[in-house]
Amino acid sequence: MTNENSNKKRRLKKGKLVQFIFCICSLLLFLFCVIFYGLRLIKYYKIYNPKSESGESVDLLATRITKDASVVYDGDGLYRINGTYLFKGEVENNYLTYAGMTWRIVKIGADNSVEIVLDEPINNLMWNKTITEYKNSDVHKYLNDVFLKTLNKDLLVPSNICTDTVTDITKITCTTTEKEYFVKLMSVTDYLNTKVKKTFVNTKEDSLWLSDRNKTKAWYASGTHISSYDPKESFLVKPVVTLNAQNTVLGGKGTKESPYQIEKEKKNIKPGSYVKLGTDTYIAYEVNKDNVKLILDGLYKEGATKYRFDRTSNVFSVTKEGSLGYYLNTTFYNSLAYKNLLVEASWYTGSYKTSYKDINESKVMAKVGLYNIADLKFGLVDTDSYLLTPGLTGTTYTLGRKMGTSKITNTEAIRPAIAISVPKIKTGNGTSSSPYELEG
Repeated sequence: MTNENSNKKRRLKKGKLVQFIFCICSLLLFLFCVIFYGLRLIKYYKIYNPKSESGESVDLLATRITKDASVVYDGDGLYRINGTYLFKGEVENNYLTYAGMTWRIVKIGADNSVEIVLDEPINNLMWNKTITEYKNSDVHKYLNDVFLKTLNKDLLVPSNICTDTVTDITKITCTTTEKEYFVKLMSVTDYLNTKVKKTFVNTKEDSLWLSDRNKTKAWYASGTHISSYDPKESFLVKPVVTLNAQNTVLGGKGTKESPYQIEKEKKNIKPGSYVKLGTDTYIAYEVNKDNVKLILDGLYKEGATKYRFDRTSNVFSVTKEGSLGYYLNTTFYNSLAYKNLLVEASWYTGSYKTSYKDINESKVMAKVGLYNIADLKFGLVDTDSYLLTPGLTGTTYTLGRKMGTSKITNTEAIRPAIAISVPKIKTGNGTSSSPYELEG
């Protein structure tokens, strides 16, 4: 009997111990859940209720856009379709600055990500020498190589790219997609979704590549019409990126004069920044460790001064008298009141064969040059001016709003480019209305 009582006591103690351990474990699990989900709640509360450094509440970009723009059901404006917001037509309230460049808001996804397209094209390139999938095209590689280097990827998420072949724009499918690239072109579907009678994406004069292809050609938009064309043709390139849902509005009203701002202003020169030198204004297009390359904002003497490229060669030379390269590095250079700021730099003169990378096959050293095919291009003008890139025998590429070639003995407008040491900024904010002015 005594043994039986002892066993009962032991079982009772053991049961109480198990119960105690169970209670402790339950309490610990409860505390873990409270802390874990509490931290997640705080995290997402901060994401969706952001505050500025001063503690004031600020709006998420997606929230501000939909606050400022009333939804419409016809005509130009902001539409809401299946949980997605789309800007359509000739709208004037979808401007945004990012990476020092002006963009237009295309749509807001159901996840609050914001897709934007650059307001001005950054180049005029061929799709490819032969038709291929968009992700393998030369223009796609260019966007995710040369252009992507100018962007802060922390503000982005990869963009969706539909890879279906489009043979009929009235029967577009999107059964296969990829989402590993940060920069893309606008698709046929996205472009059509921006149209009412007109669109904010391009003017009737501009032809720009889209990201779709059929079996033998690539699609492009000309005015508000969509057609397919030989991929060896050169059309304008307008990058599209997707801003992540956590971006907040730091200022601006979404207009051209006061675009939404999502980045703190920093006084540093980046591609697209305007810089004042003497009485001339330039636009930065390449920022290196030891120099910055600038292109004149507009044509030299408004196009009144024209010059032949050379008499016999389509290769840019700074030593051959009578050539454009010699003229730029002597007469033009010596006319500059700020010539002491210029430094010698590499100017790539390779020919345009199958890829923008071909440009890097040869170079010259000079203080004054021109755009080449591969350079990011800002402030495009209607009038053709010479590029550094040689074409077929006896010709050189030219660029206005369209790409072309000219005989080297023809006189064309000039848009000089210069290289300066990385400067210190004195005043200005880098915009066309308030260009940077430099120290020294």
